[in-house]
Amino acid sequence: MGVTPAADLHLDLLGSGDICGDSPMDRVRNALARLQAGQVLHVIAYTYEQVFTITRWASRYGHRVLAVESADPQTHIYLEKGAPPPS
Repeated sequence: MGVTPAADLHLDLLGSGDICGDSPMDRVRNALARLQAGQVLHVIAYTYEQVFTITRWASRYGHRVLAVESADPQTHIYLEKGAPPPS
């Protein structure tokens, strides 16, 4: 295992997706919105679907997936916020 990136913000998705709560992706988007470009978000995910969706979404929207570390039953995802698109 490599070096774990230092995180500026941590987000635990335990309980995400409950009927009355925000979806996991809503929580990730909101957390990234609080960061500046280059800062790192540490996400703790609990399902394969969360890991797959978050990593694919991040790559598609200009964020960098720095690391994905499995530690059953959790997976730790480290995302570096990308720069906003040019206006």
